[in-house]
Amino acid sequence: MTQVTNITPTANDTNAKKDDSNIVITFSENIDKSTVEDNIIVRGSQTGIIKGEFTVSDDKVTFDPTSPFKVGEQITVEVTSGVKSTSGADTTAKIHQFTVETTSGTGNFSQTTQSLGSSDSRDVSLGDVNGDDNLSQTTQSLGSSSSRGVSLGDVNGDDDLDAFVANDGENKVWFNNLPIKVTEITPTANDTNAKKDNSDIVITFSENIDESTATKDNIKVRGSQTGIIKGEFKVSDDKVTFNPTSPFKVGEQITVEVTSGVKSTSGLDTTAKIHQFTVETTSGTGNFSQTTQSFGSSWSRGVSLGDVNGDGHLDAFVANSSDANKVWLNDGSGNFNDSSQSLGSSWSWDVSLGDVNGDGHLDAFVANYRENKVWLNDGSANFSQTTQSLGSSSSRGV
Repeated sequence: MTQVTNITPTANDTNAKKDDSNIVITFSENIDKSTVEDNIIVRGSQTGIIKGEFTVSDDKVTFDPTSPFKVGEQITVEVTSGVKSTSGADTTAKIHQFTVETTSGTGNFSQTTQSLGSSDSRDVSLGDVNGDDNLSQTTQSLGSSSSRGVSLGDVNGDDDLDAFVANDGENKVWFNNLPIKVTEITPTANDTNAKKDNSDIVITFSENIDESTATKDNIKVRGSQTGIIKGEFKVSDDKVTFNPTSPFKVGEQITVEVTSGVKSTSGLDTTAKIHQFTVETTSGTGNFSQTTQSFGSSWSRGVSLGDVNGDGHLDAFVANSSDANKVWLNDGSGNFNDSSQSLGSSWSWDVSLGDVNGDGHLDAFVANYRENKVWLNDGSANFSQTTQSLGSSSSRGV
């Protein structure tokens, strides 16, 4: 068996540093790096599981926490038998504790103006129970059992601080069920060179995901030129992969919306997240040649390109100032045909396409000399004006 021969900060140290607070564990043999991350657990009495990075150098494992420890917090390091030496030997399990220094304070207390509750309180325990690094009152009222004492700790191993409450009657344990989080999405946020083809989107969560909740209703993928992007979702443990049915459009901005409807296998909701990236432009010399097409004669002021009829081709919504706005449909070869619609007569100056009502179709927001207007698309490039009149400020752009 491999032994833990030393850990710093030392056991029962009461002045461990809050910052620059690496934990160094020395073993009796060189350690297999692949066995470290899931088998060494670092917890804080106020924080729960502490996140950070492990590095291995021969017989030493160093843990560098992502954030500083909290002052006065007791840190517990649990080394399990899953840590193995390079020769394959298990480690004798070990628990190690130390306390973080209190870096300042005179010992003189001054009362604040806060009055918190009116319930004949008997005990208190401090901890970051929702993972936001803050302590604040919630609207929860928990139990009615003449409680006398409470202590916080991760009693069920889910990385959250739970509560054990001592009562006059039966004692109670309250599990803390934090929402799960999206920890990573690829392509990365604000990437401007995401691949047009072979363009899977991979979403990693903090827990394994219930496959039945990874659906188009709970994870929405939209393109700035396409609207809702169709594809297939696959789940593997904590990862959800979205494989689009068709390649993205070059230069298109992709928005991934993860809603709280995505649930872990333990039933926890997801903290909602919005993520955006842009598809690469794969070719082109920057030299433009004019086509023989001529579109309209209406003092056009703005245009927005997007697939308004769902055929995979970029169409054009043109904002005109001396005539009605027009929609021109693309046959896929860059040849545009008038859709025969005449939309509005408000001295339009600009237009932007986007799915404003969440039905998967690109609608139009038109900036006008007078009131701005919203036109809803039925998915077949048929636009109907809403009753909204937005502003009266001689708008010039949107």
